[in-house]
Amino acid sequence: MLGALAIAASVSAQPASPTLADPDRQAVSRPDVARRFFDLAETRRVDIAIIGDSNTRSAIISGHEDGMARALSARFGCYATRVDPMRGQGGWGGQIGGCASIQFPPFNGPYPPAAPAQYEFPNGAFPIGGAYLSPNTSARSDYNAGFVVDSTHPIGIQNTLRYHLTHYLFRTPTDGRINISVREGFPGNAMNNYAVMNGVRTAAAQPRLADVAVDVPPGTRAASGIMCCLANAGDGLGAQGPFYGIWNRLENPNRATGISFSPLLYQGGKSARAACQELLAVGPNAASMREWLRQITRLQNGPPVLLVQIMHGGNDTGDFAPSLGPIGGIRSDFPDGHADNMRCIINTMKAAWAYAGFDANNLYFQLGPYHPREDRLVREREYEDQWSVLANEYPNTFAIHGTMLSTDAEFAANGWFTSELDHAHLSVAGYRAWGEGTLKVLQRAICPADMNDDQTQSVDDILLFVGDWFGQLGQGDFNRDGSFQIEDIFDFLEAWFAGC
Repeated sequence: MLGALAIAASVSAQPASPTLADPDRQAVSRPDVARRFFDLAETRRVDIAIIGDSNTRSAIISGHEDGMARALSARFGCYATRVDPMRGQGGWGGQIGGCASIQFPPFNGPYPPAAPAQYEFPNGAFPIGGAYLSPNTSARSDYNAGFVVDSTHPIGIQNTLRYHLTHYLFRTPTDGRINISVREGFPGNAMNNYAVMNGVRTAAAQPRLADVAVDVPPGTRAASGIMCCLANAGDGLGAQGPFYGIWNRLENPNRATGISFSPLLYQGGKSARAACQELLAVGPNAASMREWLRQITRLQNGPPVLLVQIMHGGNDTGDFAPSLGPIGGIRSDFPDGHADNMRCIINTMKAAWAYAGFDANNLYFQLGPYHPREDRLVREREYEDQWSVLANEYPNTFAIHGTMLSTDAEFAANGWFTSELDHAHLSVAGYRAWGEGTLKVLQRAICPADMNDDQTQSVDDILLFVGDWFGQLGQGDFNRDGSFQIEDIFDFLEAWFAGC
């Protein structure tokens, strides 16, 4: 019988070009680590932070922040929006991934003299922008800006929600106060409040940070989404300085599992070396870093867990400066120089996590996947090989080879690049396809014999494999060697009996 099967599938071919519809699970190094993180996301709340270049937040409404977050939320559910600076500046002010923090005058002063600048990151690459209303300054009740979450956000704005903000309490006495309204987003009806919290004072006997939460009942929302504002037009109440708001976020308090996806560091046109340099400039024990780690984990329902996705490689080919990692001094465009800078990022984040007092076993790293570009394919593959080395070097680290998921040609054919002339950035559809492809290859690596990608193994998977093997179709070549042989059957059965 086996001989007949071998004869029936004796045709060999070159391995097919990778496609996002049929990604090669061997693109993932250390799928056991990815499986552990997936198990956590299915049973509790976890957070993901991304460190990367301009593709982190590209165009106006997209980037990996949009594509990855939507794909992961569709799989695990979304328990909260990203951690957002209250007054997004520059690229942090754009509505990306379904939300934005937009503040206008008079919430635009410099750092308040009494509030240390340490609560923001210093060099502009990190999330930056506090909403400052100076003393003896007021905002009118019809002030109409704030934290906006649109109707497409995966949190589901019709659900029960909770608005969180963190602000600085000045030393008493002051007459500062804000009146928070959660209402229709602009250009909707600013008088239509979904929830309010009036008379929030901005002073205390001991200056400190304070966390405020406003509960929002479920209900029908306007097409313009939700705005969380520091003034309450519906009740005719404005705001009185001093006020200094730092971070804000929207939570679904009824969701006990799932993910939230936040940008930690994005630098347009920069390499892993630049990210390393910025993190070292901030310092792993800086108050700003400790506060950011507190913000991203404080809504979780268990010991803090964080996955840091590092998305660098696209700009590293042009960075000839010496690496800054534990070895140091290697040209950063060389594969081992790139790896040295990636080690720097990992080591700095591990140190920051330890300074915050969190368990080292709960910090994970995902390296890649960076999208393939024909003009630098050889160097991309060399970088990816280094990621595999790092995945085996560091616990709780896995890597994904983007060049094994798709091709420059597939991106161009599907309109996934920003334009025919710009293959460095993706279209909205491209970022979302890349996020979905990333999730699919991780699922395949975690559960190789799940032929229909439904996160379970059943007899249906066996039938699908047999059909593909006899038909000499994609997944029938289970070991991806470019041929359909008896070894594929043995490899599939071994994976099927091993389970997910």
